[in-house]
Amino acid sequence: MSRPAPFARVPGYRLFAVVMPCLALLLLASGGTPAQAKGSISRVESEFEKAIEKATPATCVCLPWGVGKKLIIGGSSGVIMSRKGLVLSDGDVGIHSDKPRGVKGAKAVWSDEVEIRLPNLKGKGFRSYKARVIRRDREMDSSLLRIEKPPSGLKFVTAGNSDDLRVGDWTFAVGNSFGLAAEAPPTLTAGVVASLTPGKNVKASRYESIYTSAAVNQGVNGGPLVDIHGHLVGTISSAVGLSGKDSTGKPMLPSDPQFAYAYLGKVVPVARLRNFYADLPEAAELFPEGKKPDPKRGESAALSTVFHHTARRAYRAVVSLEIKRSKQLSLAEPGGKGGMVNVPRYLGPVSGVLISRDGYVLTSLYNLANLTGLVIPGLGPRLPENARVKAGIDSIKSILVHLADGRAVEGTVCARHEGLGIALIKAKVQDGATEASAGTVTSLEVAQPAPSSELQPGRFVLSIGNPFGAARLDDPLLTIGVLSKEHAPNGPHPWALQWQSDAGLTDANAGGAAVDLRGRLLGITTIWSVTQHGRNSGIGFIVPWPLIEPVLGELKRGRNFRPPFFGIRWKLVDGKPSTLLEKIEKGHAAEKAGLQAGDEITQIDGQSTKTPDDVRALLRGKWSGDSLTLTIRRAGAEMEIALTLGARE
Repeated sequence: MSRPAPFARVPGYRLFAVVMPCLALLLLASGGTPAQAKGSISRVESEFEKAIEKATPATCVCLPWGVGKKLIIGGSSGVIMSRKGLVLSDGDVGIHSDKPRGVKGAKAVWSDEVEIRLPNLKGKGFRSYKARVIRRDREMDSSLLRIEKPPSGLKFVTAGNSDDLRVGDWTFAVGNSFGLAAEAPPTLTAGVVASLTPGKNVKASRYESIYTSAAVNQGVNGGPLVDIHGHLVGTISSAVGLSGKDSTGKPMLPSDPQFAYAYLGKVVPVARLRNFYADLPEAAELFPEGKKPDPKRGESAALSTVFHHTARRAYRAVVSLEIKRSKQLSLAEPGGKGGMVNVPRYLGPVSGVLISRDGYVLTSLYNLANLTGLVIPGLGPRLPENARVKAGIDSIKSILVHLADGRAVEGTVCARHEGLGIALIKAKVQDGATEASAGTVTSLEVAQPAPSSELQPGRFVLSIGNPFGAARLDDPLLTIGVLSKEHAPNGPHPWALQWQSDAGLTDANAGGAAVDLRGRLLGITTIWSVTQHGRNSGIGFIVPWPLIEPVLGELKRGRNFRPPFFGIRWKLVDGKPSTLLEKIEKGHAAEKAGLQAGDEITQIDGQSTKTPDDVRALLRGKWSGDSLTLTIRRAGAEMEIALTLGARE
């Protein structure tokens, strides 16, 4: 199931005020006044509202006709396309079981008789109508139906032009994930076009699929995706999982671990639908010819233009990494009864950020190894050998770095920073350029860091990914959101001091660039744990540039950072951890330094320590192998002890 997006999942006509402060900031930055900003916000609200008003009353629920609850597998959403009752939905419309739930041997069947439920927008409940499927194509994931006795005054949407869409354009996904429409208005989510995949037949449709950052789940499949003008640009196909299964037990597309769009919302473009139904007698009614509306570009369109151009500009420094391994990378995490489960893992090209003209690339360590042992301290020895960080790095046979100019060059891992969850890769380029053809040379564009003052809660952030390998698209994989919070420096988790964002992160865009609205680098996006945080769940992390810059020199020299380790256990006092030592683990730094159970650590390098959190904060940024001076209290007397930090296994 997809995440709740950068915008809250809300019903009906409620608007997404999260975009408004940003628009005001943009206007004021260009010299506008507060009054002008307020006017711009009002216009955006009006534009959003008009788009929503067109889509909401035309969105319906589709269920198999005459089938009881015990046989219904799941409903589809749909969108009414004509006053005479033509309805578009997904390929699974009318799906039900041939036997009651729980009976062995039950199979999924598809009925051509469908119940259309239209919500009563002025109250609870719905109106019900019988419809029949005219054409269905499960591979394309589309069906066309007609209501047998359509009511007068039926609301419908008109088709827009999906071929005119750009990455970064606003989209609204509408559907009813609650099946029976008991809550009346359908669910509404907003987002932007995340990616546009090239069409197999460009004469029929410029794009094969649209991927949106608007939240999508199985219940809204078949519902409309509309643009900022309220015109249909596609029907929702699925919330794409990775090796997941639908309600019939059939693998959800894609089961292919190389698929880059897992956990995003997939949409069938309206241009493909227009071509697919063009031979039917209903085609003229479904997609009437004539002068198409030419809406004026408004304030919301201006904001989407900022997203689009900013994403393209930042994309120039985002590379694609094609990694070949001697052994398949594991994503083992703790399972039930103390065992391990191997979570499905994306194995296609991943994202990285070019930070210097001599070919240094930063990426998420998640792209290179399993981080479970870093997320859960002490778990390392229990992990299978191939699920440890070092094993993940050692299994890499080669890295091909696909650059913005179309060149592909060899890359090698320089070093990794397990504390930050990043890795530094060196691409083999000469003097900041790559040879193109006939002796010509093209310069590399590198990411330009944003001022640290840009890292503020509520600021917009764009996540720029490049999972395309050699088939680099014109636009990146884009998701948008806001900076949610900066995690405290003394927390026990490795994401301390990192920024959390709701800009959607998946395996395909993790390791890419998090940028501000000017395209300046805020940091590197990363995933720590898919079982704790999910993919595209609204919880993603950004390793901020101010944390990365100070360690780059050591990483370039090939020095790996591993989280420092004392080898101690804190004693509980009144049920809370204290700086008293309860146990000293054999063979680790504390024992080698001569620490004993009962000692109390009062200072580290002259800095006071009153809680274990204080100790963690002071160790943050220290490398294994660094030396410290501890001030301890033993048997009432203070003394100093030199300690050399070890590394956590």
